[in-house]
Amino acid sequence: MKRTLVFATLLIACAGLTHAKPAVVVKTPILAPEFVENLDTGKAQVEAALSAALIAASTKRFPIIEWTTTATTSEAVLSLALTEERGAGNWTEVNLRWSGKIGTGASVTLPNLEAIEVYDSFNPAREMHDPVALALLLKEKVDEWFAQSANRKEFSTAFVNLVPIVRGIGVANGTQHVVLPFSMSDEKIGAASKLVVHFVARDGGAEHSGSISVTELAPKVVQARRQTSASVKLFKFDTISDVMGWDARIPLLLGSQVSSWARFDDYVLSEAGVNGNAVSP
Repeated sequence: MKRTLVFATLLIACAGLTHAKPAVVVKTPILAPEFVENLDTGKAQVEAALSAALIAASTKRFPIIEWTTTATTSEAVLSLALTEERGAGNWTEVNLRWSGKIGTGASVTLPNLEAIEVYDSFNPAREMHDPVALALLLKEKVDEWFAQSANRKEFSTAFVNLVPIVRGIGVANGTQHVVLPFSMSDEKIGAASKLVVHFVARDGGAEHSGSISVTELAPKVVQARRQTSASVKLFKFDTISDVMGWDARIPLLLGSQVSSWARFDDYVLSEAGVNGNAVSP
């Protein structure tokens, strides 16, 4: 079911306001038994270096999220673990494997994200005694993986697009709005990005849920009234379509008994390249 509506404004908060970017906690455990045994006290050093490499690569391509190893509250957990698989004979393979968790749900594998090969069975010379050399190798592997556009796109689809970027929809003077914790221009959010607002509204015993895809955001910079040193960006919703599970009473319910969140259904990072604007990830 499709319906065209008009949401008057989308307020996007900049630095100085109380909102924060959604946090994703990064974990990089060394699980391969031989590496755990031989690295000994160097295991923590390698894990810290791998976390730093993953955070740097993720932040560069997906700055709308705070990638961190610690957070008081977080929207998701991303894990990249060093594992070892064994087969018939002396076949062994060492990989970096992805898994993740959105919200408070159980951890899940990310099958569409290809494991990052570190050592194949034909490479017996493995840096399992030198934490510095292993850390450098793992950083190189992570950087090479993120350098591939196909990998970045799959990473966006399989994980990033599932992370809620904001929770809560407000209604003021009949205007429905979403406050996002960043500036779309500062974070280089491309014009092709699609923002989706999800909601669950309750009216007594009845529950109404659905999602709204928002496109064609038109930016206009305005000054925040109570933040003289900060500013917010005002976005007008020109078109809202693809409304699923719509009920005519939902606009009235959004201001009170509502659980809502927003995420990018398709997040595109817009970068200025040598030959004009290059669209990534």
